[in-house]
This record gives sequence, structure tokens and C-alpha cells, in this order.
Amino acid sequence: MDGNGNVVIGGSMKGSVNFGDGVVVNGSNEHSNAAFALYSNPEFTQPFVPDDSVGIDEYYQNREREIYLYPNPTDGRTTVCGYMYGYRSIELLDLQGRRLATLLDSPHGTSLPEIDLSPYPAGTYLVKINFERGVSVVRKAVRR
Repeated sequence: MDGNGNVVIGGSMKGSVNFGDGVVVNGSNEHSNAAFALYSNPEFTQPFVPDDSVGIDEYYQNREREIYLYPNPTDGRTTVCGYMYGYRSIELLDLQGRRLATLLDSPHGTSLPEIDLSPYPAGTYLVKINFERGVSVVRKAVRR
């Protein structure tokens, strides 16, 4: 229990957890990592997000690790897949880090960004995804 009277429970679970007073959290039939919080104020609502993270920075770092390009290698088009919330721009770089193009700037919409490498010769490129929070993620893209 923290200083505000909140009960915080975390760990690995399988099945359901019964907190008493009719509060039951149902999990999957497989083991999953999760954190639960019961608040002493019943009017306070908090979305439940299962995750192994312990803070906001770790949450974003875990999401950024999951970003990948598919298909890769490609004959032309590849899609940036993963958690792309809050990205500002996507740049195409050569292996020396020189910018060849800004592929997307101030994107809008909910679709995953697609990159067309067909105008470029076969080789290895770097795709740099810049986020609004000031971090960048770099992935290799291979053009056949």
C-alpha cells in the first residue's frame, strides 16, 4: 500500500485474480506479466495496460525496440511496423549517415508508414524514425 492508500499488485498470472468484494481480474490461460492497481477512491478510473515497464521512459523504450521494417529485404516498398505513436518524420540515410530523403514529415492519419525504395539502387540503407519526444530509432533496410 502506498502513502495514498492505494493497493498496488504486480507479477505473473494465469487465470483470474480475486481481490475480494466482488473485484475479479481475468487473465489469459497462458502466463502473462501484468500490473494491477486497486484505488481506495472508487470514482478514480485508470486504464489497465499490461506491460513489463516500470515507468514512462521504459514504456516508450520497449515500444521503440519493437519497430521493424516489413518486408525487408524488399524489391521496392517496405512498411514501418510497430508502435509509431508520436513520430514526427522518417528519413532515408546512406550507410555514412547522409540524408538521402525525408520520406514523411508531420504525418497524419492512422495507417502505418510505407517507404518506397524503388527509386534507389540495390544496397543497404538506414531508416531513421524521429519522434516528437526527441528520440530517434534507426533500422536497416535492404533494397534488392
